[in-house]
Amino acid sequence: AEMSAVSYVWASPEDHFGLRGENFTVKCMFAGNPTPDVHWERTNGLPLPDRAKIQSFGMELLIENLQFEDAGTYECWATNIITPTRVQRTIQVRVESRPFWLLEPQDQEKNVGSTAEFDCKAKSVPEPEYYWFINGVPLSEVTDSRFDDRFKRPRPDRIVITDLTREDPMVIQCNATNKHGYIWGDVYLNVLSEAPTILEPPEQRKVV
Repeated sequence: AEMSAVSYVWASPEDHFGLRGENFTVKCMFAGNPTPDVHWERTNGLPLPDRAKIQSFGMELLIENLQFEDAGTYECWATNIITPTRVQRTIQVRVESRPFWLLEPQDQEKNVGSTAEFDCKAKSVPEPEYYWFINGVPLSEVTDSRFDDRFKRPRPDRIVITDLTREDPMVIQCNATNKHGYIWGDVYLNVLSEAPTILEPPEQRKVV
């Protein structure tokens, strides 16, 4: 067979994204005879991720369990004995993700008159949006006048209920969502009917 120089055939898009936690593949295809030697490297000088495997005669880079730190510019290049000068392509790898918890809401048991705070902090790329539900009703649609002055949302990922009463036990749900998926937090607020009584320790009797 006649020898031929290395030529670029096809590659993954120059700007390519994968989802955190999934297996991610980028490809570079080159033609030539002898079969080109294909190499992969990161342009920032860091080594390839330790979860990376090179497959398909070097033309496919598989990164298992993709993580945010794997993002960056990758370069594939090929040579053969009649093409000593590299034929190369660069691919920008972005890592996006479904929401995952940084701070998951927790069940709370509070005394009458106290304040309950619920946090629902998630991370995702793109950033998550937060939706709260009280006893299954979206927070924006809760019409119970008991909550008018006592219910606050200082941040999208936090709600605060002040001056708790015996009528306040409720199920609180938080949804963190982006275009790739969502997560739910489902917790219960219990209000104790009265503040706990502090008992004075009995005075020790003097031994005569």
